Amino acid sequence: MKFSRHVNLIPQAILDTFNYKHTFTPLPQNVGKIYIIGSGSSYSQAIYTQQLIKKYLDIPVFYDNPYSFVRNTNLTEKDVVIHVTQEAKRNDNICPIEYANNCGVHTILFTSRDTELSRKCNEVYWFAPEFEKYLLLQGVMYQHIWRYSNG
Repeated sequence: MKFSRHVNLIPQAILDTFNYKHTFTPLPQNVGKIYIIGSGSSYSQAIYTQQLIKKYLDIPVFYDNPYSFVRNTNLTEKDVVIHVTQEAKRNDNICPIEYANNCGVHTILFTSRDTELSRKCNEVYWFAPEFEKYLLLQGVMYQHIWRYSNG
């Protein structure tokens, strides 16, 4: 997606973010591990989010790039996969979600608006440019942390 398209999506993305028009569902209470997947700037967001979750929840949290995750991770049904991607069209963005779905785990996707991949996830949050991606990702994870901690 061209940057100009991201810019044009900002107003609606911000409105949807603040009006909670996302498919938020609380994390299952018996989460095994949380895996956060991203590449490029989304990989940086995965690192920050891993640190945030580790600070507040007593759940093992890992970050990885898409191909390494699919090649080297053994998922269980109690795990949660969070994937951060701008376009969700390339194979390296599709593979982690397909792998997670095949393993029967809860999937959360942060992406630009309404891609085919977004219809394959348990939760979907869309964003416009980079700064909003960071705000939305951190805000949603704080909400997950609060709900998980408070039963």
